[in-house]
Amino acid sequence: MPVVVNSVIDWDQAAHAAREQGGYLATITSPAENSFIFGLIQDPKYWNGVYGPILGGYQPPGSTEPGGGWTWVTGEPWDYANWSGGQPDNGDNPSEDGLTFLNGGVWNDKRTNDASFVSYIVERDATTFDLSRDFSILRNPNGPWSYGWKSILAGEFTLLTVPRSYFSGPALTEDWVLANNQVPVVMCNVSSNTFDNGQAYFPPGTVAVSAGFDGWPQNYCVVRFTAPSSGAYRLENGIESRLYGPASKETDFHVLLNGVQIHGTNLPPNSKSTYANEIQLSTGDVVDFICGRGPSGVFDTGLKISARLTPTVCTPHKAKAAAQIVNGFVVGATLTDLGCGYTNPPAVLIKGGGGSGAVAQAVISNGVVVAIQILNAGFSYENAPTILIASPPFVPKVGIKVRRIEVNQEVVLGWKYVLETSTNSLDWTATGPAFVAEDESLSTEFDVDAVGRFFRLRVVP
Repeated sequence: MPVVVNSVIDWDQAAHAAREQGGYLATITSPAENSFIFGLIQDPKYWNGVYGPILGGYQPPGSTEPGGGWTWVTGEPWDYANWSGGQPDNGDNPSEDGLTFLNGGVWNDKRTNDASFVSYIVERDATTFDLSRDFSILRNPNGPWSYGWKSILAGEFTLLTVPRSYFSGPALTEDWVLANNQVPVVMCNVSSNTFDNGQAYFPPGTVAVSAGFDGWPQNYCVVRFTAPSSGAYRLENGIESRLYGPASKETDFHVLLNGVQIHGTNLPPNSKSTYANEIQLSTGDVVDFICGRGPSGVFDTGLKISARLTPTVCTPHKAKAAAQIVNGFVVGATLTDLGCGYTNPPAVLIKGGGGSGAVAQAVISNGVVVAIQILNAGFSYENAPTILIASPPFVPKVGIKVRRIEVNQEVVLGWKYVLETSTNSLDWTATGPAFVAEDESLSTEFDVDAVGRFFRLRVVP
């Protein structure tokens, strides 16, 4: 992702900034990759004369000049290069050890402390999908993210088609809008500066959304995530009033999974809220983050929004659900944990609550429980019964626990003995006082926690 700075920057500073953003300066290992990345930086804002964005190639100290030792910040093999004619030339004392773009997509070497650049390119390992980090006006859809609008919550999704780039005070802002100066809008502060005009406060990376004008069909602004692969995802979402102070207004917010609401709230003025969930997605499933106009119906309510979806590793465990009762009948079940590792629908048992007769079955998809279907509502339930869902497949085990042991003793009638125990057969302790044998066969029981594993009889005077 190309990043523009408001003043000039050098290679060392860009490398540090990329790490702070959770990434690294971009690496290029093939002609196709070079062509793709160069295609992202055609806008003049990324260029300072002939100097384009900073890349992740560098020369370690001690390398043979000008062309020896070049490497990538990630340690990837330096198997491809696209130097401009006569480059690298180490033409600026003391040495040119950082990689940058020149016009035409070719490369140049520059001093790592030469502040002649206005942009750099960040690359990240895409294990997490982050709305702010991934935001771009180069295309819509943009990878798994799309920016658009709806007239009704479960209605048709329409893409916003007009991208813009402009400065809001010191902050470079990029957005998608319905048309120039027409909302809905999905915007992002893509700079390293904060915008604050007394009623809007947008730190770097802030994404904000607003619905359409009053009376227009664009009742909802929508950010859509389309799952690139099947599996479990950790969804983390935060919202905050777009404006603060007297200008702040109540705004409605919704999260829909394939058109079905899984979360919704009316956010009061000057406030914020968070939502998190573990969800199961199949390839192509969509999660919509939706901002309305609020109960006042004013388009400029809006929200600041964050959204992250992270594929998670399945740790097999049982699903959990809570029963819903109405007038003594079990009418539904809410999954509170989808579980993981199921190969077949697990058994479901409904117990307690003062009633009887309720029967349910589980529905699974991609190894998790996605629904509990009530087959029989039962009757006379006074409280919500407990729903027990069987665990995923596991190997049955048998455990044996011994609580007491019996020690049998064969002794000589009339002799005096003491019975001793030991944990190591070296150190012995009497289990009780000495006794005179009144029978030739004796039996004594002990709690296993009270004695050692070894026993002996000792004749005493």
